[in-house]
Amino acid sequence: MSTLQQLREDTLLLLRQTASDSNFTASQLNSFINRGTELTAAVSESTKDEIEYTVEENVEGYTLPSDNLLITAAYFGDKSKPNDLYPLDIYTEEVVRKIRPYWLDDTVNSQGRPKVLVQVDKLTVIINPRPNAENAGKKLLLKYIFNPAPMNSDGDEPSVALIFHPVLKFYAAFLCYLSLENQKMATSMYSQWVEHYQLIKGIGTRTADEVFS
Repeated sequence: MSTLQQLREDTLLLLRQTASDSNFTASQLNSFINRGTELTAAVSESTKDEIEYTVEENVEGYTLPSDNLLITAAYFGDKSKPNDLYPLDIYTEEVVRKIRPYWLDDTVNSQGRPKVLVQVDKLTVIINPRPNAENAGKKLLLKYIFNPAPMNSDGDEPSVALIFHPVLKFYAAFLCYLSLENQKMATSMYSQWVEHYQLIKGIGTRTADEVFS
């Protein structure tokens, strides 16, 4: 398991620098490492969480957690009833406008059991149809990828899955070389980040396939 201090040291090794002769302060290196952690979290989907809402009659909008990066799944129903909880289709507003042109109608006839979830902005989702009286009180369950909290102290550890810790130094070094306007080395570090990420992701996928085969 890597700490912020270890990741700084690993990044400096890739730069062929030390803390005493580096072009970058510890604060700058921390910022680059945190940016790499955020990107790795998003592409690897390894910072997972879920949130549950009790829906209200005729209420379509619900507020997302402030650290939400990406909704990966949505479910609606009553978990205490057999076969009642099922997945919702997740659409962008552009798509839902085409397949449900009147999705914003605010009438009794437009209420029912929600089948679609639309993320309208960073912090808001809408379910459609809006819940009617029969479906009020049921649960909206969202699974999402969260944005890791920035690391600030030397002993802080990345929120991404442990298996992805080794790739973070490459992205931090990529940003360092970009800052130094060394395009050749920046490209090399980015390529290594991609290569190592894909290798690790492949191992994780293969392991999952073996479990469920």
